[in-house]
Amino acid sequence: MADLSIKELDQVLQGWRGRTIRVEKEEQGNRDQVTLELDRVRYVKNESIDDYVGHYVLELHGAGTVEPEPGAPQASLPGATFEIPLTTQDQYRLQQGRLELRTPRGAYRLWPEPTS
Repeated sequence: MADLSIKELDQVLQGWRGRTIRVEKEEQGNRDQVTLELDRVRYVKNESIDDYVGHYVLELHGAGTVEPEPGAPQASLPGATFEIPLTTQDQYRLQQGRLELRTPRGAYRLWPEPTS
């Protein structure tokens, strides 16, 4: 399993537009699960000096829900956007149709739900 470039990562995500995707986020000891109708993918340069947000942010746009922990009630995805902070140290991999993004802050697993 080889690392993907940011361009290859984008190609995979653009190919998932119009589909329902799942995102599992493990970050700083917290685990969230998101279900999202992926409408648009954007990369935004962050001008903030706040290290909580990376130098760039991957924005996944679309209506969705967040389950903050297993068994917790679901809530609407705020602003219909899920953000992943990106740095130059990240690793992106695709294995068996699932993306894995590893950043200094956490790990994210993304995959499209099967189409019927």
